[in-house]
Amino acid sequence: PYLCTGFDMYITHEPCVMCTMAATHSRIGRVFWSTRNPYCEEGALGSNYKLHCDSRLNHRFKAYRGLCEAETRSVLGSKTVINSDSNLRNHSINISN
Repeated sequence: PYLCTGFDMYITHEPCVMCTMAATHSRIGRVFWSTRNPYCEEGALGSNYKLHCDSRLNHRFKAYRGLCEAETRSVLGSKTVINSDSNLRNHSINISN
């Protein structure tokens, strides 16, 4: 009944609380992320919170930090912009070519 049971998720930046909870509710198996998001102070997979292993939640998953960090920083260095909508708490948006 869940959409992503056991799937792996590969992302460039550490997800915020909202995105981590979406992964939790989707039953993601593992999350691989590269670098801390400089525009989001609410990192939820280790920098501020550890929601992926919170025993109060009914699903937990493994999280791995630092996957291709140098490559991610070199590629996304100038291609990451800040969303100007203050209601979105300045989440970054990746612009792909």
